[in-house]
Amino acid sequence: MRITIFPSFSEAEPAWRNFENLSNHYGFQSFAWQRCCYESFGKELGIEPCIVLVEDDDGDPLFLMPLGIQVKCGTRVLLFIGDRVTDYNAPLMRRSKPGVITSKRTFAEIWEAVLDSLPPFDLIQLVKMPEFIRTQPNPFSNLGWTPYESGCSIDLTGDWKSYSEQHLDSKFRADTRRRRRRLEEVGEVKFIIADEISLRESLLTQLIEQKERRYRETGVLNLFANEGIRRFYREMTLGDNTRDMIQLSALSCDDQIVATNWAMLMGEDFYHILPTYKGGKWNRYACGRILQEHLVRWCFDNNYRVFDFTIGGEGYKRVWYNRKMTLFRWTMPRTYKGRLYSAWLELKERVKRNAHIYAPLRRCHSWLDEFIRRSKQG
Repeated sequence: MRITIFPSFSEAEPAWRNFENLSNHYGFQSFAWQRCCYESFGKELGIEPCIVLVEDDDGDPLFLMPLGIQVKCGTRVLLFIGDRVTDYNAPLMRRSKPGVITSKRTFAEIWEAVLDSLPPFDLIQLVKMPEFIRTQPNPFSNLGWTPYESGCSIDLTGDWKSYSEQHLDSKFRADTRRRRRRLEEVGEVKFIIADEISLRESLLTQLIEQKERRYRETGVLNLFANEGIRRFYREMTLGDNTRDMIQLSALSCDDQIVATNWAMLMGEDFYHILPTYKGGKWNRYACGRILQEHLVRWCFDNNYRVFDFTIGGEGYKRVWYNRKMTLFRWTMPRTYKGRLYSAWLELKERVKRNAHIYAPLRRCHSWLDEFIRRSKQG
């Protein structure tokens, strides 16, 4: 067995891109996605890339992990590089040799050797890890992890007609048709997929505006208050090497954009990542739901096999999904400093679980982030 730790993306690129064709992985583990994460905000956060490649005695790669070390509160934390915008964190796993590292003893030995090969750190903090990597069990399940969140998806078997009739409630379908008719009374309704750069740029600006409004309404932390996150979504949407991975779509009524969606396309998978919609008087028409229906239909028509809602248990997803997956976290201190920081993280998790405390704190944090961002702009 050979372990290689790549300290940069340029050094890891040949092996990584080659392994993408041989491995089970999610779109979030593609080289293009992870490099864009690092260039857009990872450098700014001071993340030190530690990209792990494990090969067997024949030189065949077994798995690759996009890890990094970031200093948080004086503590060196081992984490996934693109964690801030990555919904599923996982290794890329060799398809043809699944049994080599899935046994508890074998993977534990390999993982301990990996940890010994890395630069010094105080704490392992790996979150949002799916229980399966495509069809392969995630070997980290053998190390004793904790449930963290869930992800859900639609298995796009058959066609739209059979799926909608068998899975979507008849009252829900009737209500959607009624709302569409009401929307069509306001103006011409169009489903748009943006191909031209100018349209993509315009829709991205409107998506961010709609999303920020929704963040304010719900008190959720504004993702786009961070300039690095904005750079990431802009580069993925408009960059020469990444824009083919991203579908930017919208629903318009009378030439007004009333709902938008940002998705990643990877093989036969459609990753539904950033849906949003226009507020105010448009709420009564369920514009986001109508766009959602267009997108699922589009996936059926274009031979996609999975419509992945990714992380989160938002209520609207329950109507649509027919497959669910648990996501886990694994936190392990390696030093005394790591134990102190781990205790602090556990306290934060307990606060989050207490709605009476966490909700007002979250609203204050969101407001403060927005205030700081606007102050920097002007």
